[in-house]
Amino acid sequence: MQCATVSCDRGSGACTPCKTGYRGANCTATCSGNCKPGNNGRTCGQLNGFCDNGCNTGFYWVDCVLTCPTNCANKQCDANGLCTGCTEGYYGSTCANQCSGCFELQCSSVNGDCKTKCVAGKYGTKCISNCLETCNDSTCDQTTGKCEGEWSHSIFIF
Repeated sequence: MQCATVSCDRGSGACTPCKTGYRGANCTATCSGNCKPGNNGRTCGQLNGFCDNGCNTGFYWVDCVLTCPTNCANKQCDANGLCTGCTEGYYGSTCANQCSGCFELQCSSVNGDCKTKCVAGKYGTKCISNCLETCNDSTCDQTTGKCEGEWSHSIFIF
């Protein structure tokens, strides 16, 4: 047993309380190593093992055993695993979507709308649609998808 003191409950024999980092009635189970310590030094609830003070950066859930999604900015996510922000080039609640059609991967981390312009050959708010025509300089109107100025030929899909 890993009791913090030599005292225990007379009725159940359970430790009161466990040493820091341990949990359970007999203090034999360990707390997750990803729990933030509280003011009293305890890292998790004695009976349920929940991380009462939250998780260390990069982890989430009640016992902090799940890893935040890969593309969360600064490896930070909330208790449900939703990112608080995304690394550049990704968007969505778990930052799983890439801004591949945006110039220099610059897009809103919330909805994926491109911040500047599309890469050559793409158009739309997220720059995921192919230009409707083959343009001389490979760029098309970001809204309509049609060539700006001169163009080569239209693309027909049969």
